[in-house]
Amino acid sequence: MRRTSLVSVATLLAVSLTVTLFISRPVPIPPNEDDKRFVDQLIPHHHLGMRLLDEAVLKSQDVRLRRLVFEMGSYHSDELHTLEQWSEQWGLSGVDEFPGSLSEAELQHLSTLTSAAHDTYWLELMIRHHEGALAITANDALGRRTRTMAETVADVQRQQIFEMHELLTDLCNDDASLTGCDYVAAGQ
Repeated sequence: MRRTSLVSVATLLAVSLTVTLFISRPVPIPPNEDDKRFVDQLIPHHHLGMRLLDEAVLKSQDVRLRRLVFEMGSYHSDELHTLEQWSEQWGLSGVDEFPGSLSEAELQHLSTLTSAAHDTYWLELMIRHHEGALAITANDALGRRTRTMAETVADVQRQQIFEMHELLTDLCNDDASLTGCDYVAAGQ
């Protein structure tokens, strides 16, 4: 009898715990239109960022730039994976244009450059690209999940823009005729 009541109590506790966990688990909040736009824009933005990173891995000469490229690559793929999961869950179709996009002509021109000229032009393009990410993330109407990612993206991109500006200025101080140095000279 005592054993039966212990089993009953244990069963009751297990059922109670299961019900409590089920009830208290967070209910997924459906995305709003701003969440969808954020994901739709940030996916191609990150794909372009990865393309630029791949370019720099192959051709950058400056060790400081190589370090920065390594740091950028380490978080882009994780964020991209999350964004693509959300896109699939939410049935999004993607967009072709987004803040921070670059023309194919700019990317082709970058691929023709070597040495310091490559590095300075790459920095100009990546700074403009990162500034686009700041535009994508500047939305107070984002939901909780996307807002958290947007804040992280914005913080990281701001810091990297600062670092890239410093590096670009330094490289241009060595040779102001390099591609991309007109960007520094214009006060961008």
